[in-house]
Amino acid sequence: MADNVNTATYYLSMDLPKLDPNEAKKVTRYAVGNSISNNVTAVELVEVKQEGKDVTEHFILEKDGSKFMLNFDKEMTRKALVEGAVHLKVTIKETLEL
Repeated sequence: MADNVNTATYYLSMDLPKLDPNEAKKVTRYAVGNSISNNVTAVELVEVKQEGKDVTEHFILEKDGSKFMLNFDKEMTRKALVEGAVHLKVTIKETLEL
């Protein structure tokens, strides 16, 4: 079967437990996920924006079954937990099995 590549944009917005900065430093990993179509065979991170700023370098994207997982680095994990919220615009390339 042939494959087709599609660009998709997801808006992730959620409230998190707000932590004291010293407590937030203890958390080393955080990830959020979103459902994707069952015929998506691969995903590639194109861009992540927060408040209009490109923050892509702070994230790693992986496919986990029928969803994608956006893994935060330590800096973004701490920032999100101290602020108590995440608001991201995530653009990915999805390879679709036709």
